[in-house]
Amino acid sequence: DRGPAPQECYEYSEELAQTHNVTRLTGNHEWVTMMGVDPGHAFAHYVQDEDLKSFGGWEGRMASFAAGGDVGRLIREGFDVMTLEQLPSDPRSRTVFVHAGVSLRTMQKYGSVQKIKEAGKQMLLNDDLETELLDEILQTRHLAQGNPERVCAELTAMLKVARAERLVLGHTPTIMLGARPGNPIVRCEGRLLLTDVAMSRWMGGGMPAALVLEADSLGALTRIYIKHGRGLE
Repeated sequence: DRGPAPQECYEYSEELAQTHNVTRLTGNHEWVTMMGVDPGHAFAHYVQDEDLKSFGGWEGRMASFAAGGDVGRLIREGFDVMTLEQLPSDPRSRTVFVHAGVSLRTMQKYGSVQKIKEAGKQMLLNDDLETELLDEILQTRHLAQGNPERVCAELTAMLKVARAERLVLGHTPTIMLGARPGNPIVRCEGRLLLTDVAMSRWMGGGMPAALVLEADSLGALTRIYIKHGRGLE
């Protein structure tokens, strides 16, 4: 939603997934839309006229995002809810990515990122969407908006369970947290990266942000930085 060409965006993501090493993460707007957004829904105001027309109206849009629809099937089968990525030869690069956040309690309950990933994926495939897990990891803002001291303490404990070095979140636009437009926020001594810079021009942005992990010829991590705006680091 928000933009005029959602189907083209999903189709392009599918092309990238077929030709590149790409992990696509489900966000709260996909999640809510798959459960059904009609004209009376709280999320209906995000849907642009061009978006609606591309589906032939509300009925066609809802059918497309349903379990048997083209877009709904693409998301359920091709997207994940969380991932742990790393450079193969350097554990210092281990980085967790999730849309909104994850609590220490949830990480302890499941025991690992992989277990959360598998559980969330099964929920998507089974169209079992109204779950406590998905509600948390796709909608929470407690790590982005909570007390910094408590957040960093919880994050440190959570990353220990996850066996990771840092957590990257979207969902909460950094401008809401006091950042300049287009700027990410780094907290907890580099262990929490808030990267929702509202890059879509339909969100008022237009500039992307990307976490870059560089390695030497032996695969050892040499540098970590966020590239954003017009080539800023």
